[in-house]
Amino acid sequence: MRLSAKQWQHIHAFQAGEIERLASDKEFALASSRRPHFTRVGEWLTEGEQNQTVLELGCGPGRYAAMLSSLGYAVTGVDPSSFPAWEMIRRHTSARLMDEVFAEDLPFEDESFDNVACLGALLYFADADKALSEIKRVLRPGGKFYVRTVNRRNLYWSVHRKPIDPASTNHYTEAELAAFLESHGFEVSKTFSYGFYPPYGGSLWWWLSNGTISIGMQEMLSRLTPKSRRVNVVAYCRKPDESRSDNEDA
Repeated sequence: MRLSAKQWQHIHAFQAGEIERLASDKEFALASSRRPHFTRVGEWLTEGEQNQTVLELGCGPGRYAAMLSSLGYAVTGVDPSSFPAWEMIRRHTSARLMDEVFAEDLPFEDESFDNVACLGALLYFADADKALSEIKRVLRPGGKFYVRTVNRRNLYWSVHRKPIDPASTNHYTEAELAAFLESHGFEVSKTFSYGFYPPYGGSLWWWLSNGTISIGMQEMLSRLTPKSRRVNVVAYCRKPDESRSDNEDA
């Protein structure tokens, strides 16, 4: 099924409205941050850590840059491309948004950020190993790294044996994602899966899931989907703080 121009207009208008509300309404941003639909970012963040720096890689139109900035974090969002919604985010928040930035070559000093988030872009990294090395370089010791990506064994894959997006190159199950992060020296503290994506009718689902059916309904469909077949996998991890370990040993 191909979406009509009117349906695409509906999707774009819904996404723009959601981003604007996340950027301008702190209570909405806080409530959203606790929901699986928004990757439970609020569980990753800790009370009292506001004003810490967050680098978001592949921030796209800016949903999470808007949310995190609204919650009081000093956000730098980077992406290879720029997006119209960025101007609106800049009007409402202090987020710094930069285009023409690739994860494999980050233009930041060592240990520049308290936290790093990658909430969808890992799929498209040209060199995922190099990107992880760069992330570890710019993250301070003890800093948090939060990752969401598409589950390699989601429902669509289980039927078609191919990725949802043919342009994507890096795919992991929940266990494989944790192992990949650990292989680059990160300490993984938690993983989980979320989300329903149908094996058929993906275009129709894209329209339905962007403002036509409620977030509550989407979360219910996720709960009904076997964990190993949900569309997204998420990992919370940290960069080890070797100085802290040395002090504890002493």
